[in-house]
Amino acid sequence: MQIKEFDDIIFENRNKDYGAYQMRRKHDDNNLIGFLIASVIIFMVFAMPKIVEYLNSDSDQIPIETKREVKYSELSAPPPIEIERPPEPIEMPPKPTKVVKYLPPVAKPDDEVIDEEIVPTQDELTQATTSSVTIESTDTVIYEAEEAVEVVEEVQEPFSVVEKMPQFPGGDKKLLEFLSENIKYPRQALEMDIEGRVYIGFVVAPDGSIQNPEIIRGIGGGCDEEALKVVNEMPDWIPGQQAGRFVPVRYVLPVNFQISNY
Repeated sequence: MQIKEFDDIIFENRNKDYGAYQMRRKHDDNNLIGFLIASVIIFMVFAMPKIVEYLNSDSDQIPIETKREVKYSELSAPPPIEIERPPEPIEMPPKPTKVVKYLPPVAKPDDEVIDEEIVPTQDELTQATTSSVTIESTDTVIYEAEEAVEVVEEVQEPFSVVEKMPQFPGGDKKLLEFLSENIKYPRQALEMDIEGRVYIGFVVAPDGSIQNPEIIRGIGGGCDEEALKVVNEMPDWIPGQQAGRFVPVRYVLPVNFQISNY
C-alpha cells in the first residue's frame, strides 16, 4: 500500500484541511529538498579551501628564472676576442738637403765671364750638396697624418645560465649573515604587519661588481627600498665563468622580511 493511500485511510473521517494531512503528503518532497541543500552545503565546506588555494596559486606565481642543469654541449661558444692591433708606424720622409750650384773653375776670356754667378763660400759647400743648379730647402718637414680610427668595444649581453654561477664571497651562508646584519625592518612595515619576500634582480659583472640592481617584485611598506639599499651595499661577488672566461651573469636574489626575526 502506498503512502498516499495510507494517509487517505488515516484521514478518511477527519478534517483534511487542518494541516497535518498536507504536511504528511509533502513529507517526502521536503526530505528530498533538505537532503539536496545539505549536500550542497557540505560540498562547499570541503571544496571552498581547494578553490581558494587554486585561485591564489595563479596570482602568486612569480616570474623568476629557475636554475637548471645544462650540459656543456648545449652551451653556445663565447664570442671571439678581438685583439686590437697597434697602428702601423708612420714612415717619415727623408729630410731635404740644400743643394748649392758649384762647378769646377774653368779659365775663360774676360768677355765670357758672367758677373751674376756668385761663387759659394767654403762653409756653404760643407753644409750642402754640390750640383749644377742651386736648390733652397727648409728644415721643416710637412707630412699628412692618417685619420685616427675610433675602436668601439662591443657590449656583451649578460648570461642567464653559465658553467659556474657567480656567488657571494664565502657562499650562501655568508650571504644570509650579511643580509641579516644589514637589513633594518622598516617602521611602516612593522606598524602594518607587512611580511613577505622582495625579489631584487642585478647583473654580476666579469670583475664581480654588482650592476643595474632593480626591484622585480616587492611587498611595500618600505621593504622594497630597504632590500635594494642592502644589495647596493654588498661587496663584489665571485664572477661567473663560461668556457674558462669571466662573463656577466644575470642574478635574482630573494630577500625575506619576517617580523618574528626582528
